[in-house]
Amino acid sequence: PLEQEVAVSLNTMSYIMHLKGRYAQNFHYIKGNHDNIRNSDANGDRGFRKFLRGAIGDGQVFEHFVRTQFGKRFLEKWAAFEAALPIMAKGKNVLLSHSGPKTGLTRGEIEQRSTNAIQGLTWTNLVKKDAIQSEAASSLLRQFEMPSGIYLAGHRHPAGSVKFTKQGPFYQFNPTAPN
Repeated sequence: PLEQEVAVSLNTMSYIMHLKGRYAQNFHYIKGNHDNIRNSDANGDRGFRKFLRGAIGDGQVFEHFVRTQFGKRFLEKWAAFEAALPIMAKGKNVLLSHSGPKTGLTRGEIEQRSTNAIQGLTWTNLVKKDAIQSEAASSLLRQFEMPSGIYLAGHRHPAGSVKFTKQGPFYQFNPTAPN
């Protein structure tokens, strides 16, 4: 039921917010495609419509439930937290984002959090096994001065029942992939 789904989401995000507040320098959370409490179709976000209930998507139902149960102020504070989330992380010789990078993204777009960058690092479809992700990852690794680095992303289950796939320097992983 919706109430159970909302409770899980609220508990998860509450824990993430707690960890970020308490361990700001050591705990990092990267924005994903579901981090869109307003269910907006703006600024690189897309409304969440995985399971439709009639003509209404789950994201719209979830947003309405949170707004009516907890109020607009609560909803706005949650949205502000999501808006501040990084869309990419850079480590020593590694780049990470929720989904694989969209081709043609630039470092400037990412640093400025452009609509194209937000969408390109949270929604890119990773199901196909081709050279596109390898090329996009290689391009960004060069732009961030890590030509021999690796790029890590999740977003969707790799094709089949594997836990990860590799395309050049790009690794897609999802530990919840079916066995």
